[in-house]
Amino acid sequence: MRVHGGILALVAAMAILPPHLKAAAEDESIASSFLLAPEDDLELKSMQLLSNPQVVRARRQGEQDLLASLPNALPETRSHFREAVDEIAFFGILNGLNDDPLHPRITVVGRPGRMVRSVKILAPKGLDENPDSIYRIIPVDGTSTYVLRGRVAANRLVVNEFSVLDDDWKTVGNLSSGMLKTDAGGGFAITVGPDPAAGRDNYIQTRPGANYMTIRDTMGDWARERPNALTVERVAGPPAGPALTRERVLEKVVAKVRRYFAETIKLHRKMLAAPANEFPQPSISSAQGMLVTQAYSIGRFELAKDQALVLTIHPGTAKYVTVPITNLWGVTMDPVHHLSSRNSCQVAANPDGSFTVVVSAVDPGLENWVDTEGLTEGFLFLRWAAMEGNPSAMAKPAVESKLVSLANLPKAAPAMLGKVDQAGRARQIVKRAADYDLRWTSN
Repeated sequence: MRVHGGILALVAAMAILPPHLKAAAEDESIASSFLLAPEDDLELKSMQLLSNPQVVRARRQGEQDLLASLPNALPETRSHFREAVDEIAFFGILNGLNDDPLHPRITVVGRPGRMVRSVKILAPKGLDENPDSIYRIIPVDGTSTYVLRGRVAANRLVVNEFSVLDDDWKTVGNLSSGMLKTDAGGGFAITVGPDPAAGRDNYIQTRPGANYMTIRDTMGDWARERPNALTVERVAGPPAGPALTRERVLEKVVAKVRRYFAETIKLHRKMLAAPANEFPQPSISSAQGMLVTQAYSIGRFELAKDQALVLTIHPGTAKYVTVPITNLWGVTMDPVHHLSSRNSCQVAANPDGSFTVVVSAVDPGLENWVDTEGLTEGFLFLRWAAMEGNPSAMAKPAVESKLVSLANLPKAAPAMLGKVDQAGRARQIVKRAADYDLRWTSN
C-alpha cells in the first residue's frame, strides 16, 4: 500500500471500524486527506471516515438511541438493524463532507451500495427515501448566488423538484418541473440567490438561514424516464476564502451523523404511537424536509404471515402516487430486486382511476402486489405529487385501508386484478432491476 500523509492515524483507527466494513476502508485508493475531494471521490472519502474515532462515537450513540426507540422490534426487523445503522451513518458522513456553501458540490443519496474503484461503497440511505427518486444535495447559504445548469432527459420527468431548505429542514423556496423553462435542446439554468425574482424565470429566492438544496428527480416509468444532468456553481457572494480546515470538516461530519439518527427517531415517533394499519388522509407538510408541493399519508403496518393490507389509493389531481415500504429503521432494503414499492405507473388501475395494492409478506399471486421483503412490520410513506391546482372535494387525493386474511383476499381485492404466476413474477422482477439500472446511464 502506498503511504499517504496521516496514514498512521488511519491505520490506528481501523481497529475501531466494524469488521464488515474494514475491507472497503483499507483499499489503497483512499487517501487520508479528505479536503476538497472531487465529487466522484466523496463516497471514497466517506468510507474512510467511518473509522474516525469521533465519527465512531457519534455512530455508536445514534445506534443506541435508535435501538432504544424500538425496544419491541421483532427479530426480523432487528435483522436489518446493522445494515440500517451503517447506511444512516454513511448518509450523514457523505453530506457532512459536502457542507460548505462557499465551495458547493453535489451529493447523490438514496442510491444502493455500489463498487467504486474496487471499493464496496455503502448505500447512503435513510429517512424513508423513495426508490423512484434520485436525491441530490447541494449546500447553500442565504447570501450567495448559485447557478444550477443542466439538461432534462428526452422523456421529461413529471416530478422534478428543486427545493431550498433552512437549518430546521423547512422549505424556504421551491421550483417545480411544471415551472422549469428549458431551451430547445432541453438545457436549463436555475439561479438561486437572495435577491427577489423580479419576474425572472427559473429563479429561487433564498433568505437568511438557507442551508441546503434538495433536488428530487422522480421516475414513475423506470423504463423511459431519466434524471436530469446537473452541475452547480457559486457565482456571487462573500469571498469564498480557503477550504474548511480538516477539523471543521470533521465537526460537520459528526454533527450530521448525530442529526440523521436524531431526525430518524423524531420522524417515526408519531407513526409508532398511532394505530397500525390505519392511514390518515393525505396532507401537505413542510416538516423534516418534506416537499411542500407533495401530499403525504404516513403510517405503519403490522401483519401476520397469512394477512395482507389492502390499500385503495385515489390520485385526485396528482399525476404521480407511490407506495414504498421501509423497515422500522426508516430504510428501504432491496427495492431494486423486490416489488417493495409501487407507483401509479407500475400498477393496474381500477375503472374509476384509483388503484388497489396488496401489501403482504407472502406473494398473493395478484397484480399490484407490494412485497414487504418478508417483514410483518414496517412503514408505508405514501406520496402524491405533481398535483394540479386546488383539487375539488371530488378530486382530492385519498386512501382507504383494510386488513384481510390471505384466504379472504379474493373477496377483498378488486375483481379486475389479474393473477400472476411464479414465472410471471420472476419476469417482473428481472425487468424491474433492468429498468432501475437505466437511471444511471446517460440521458
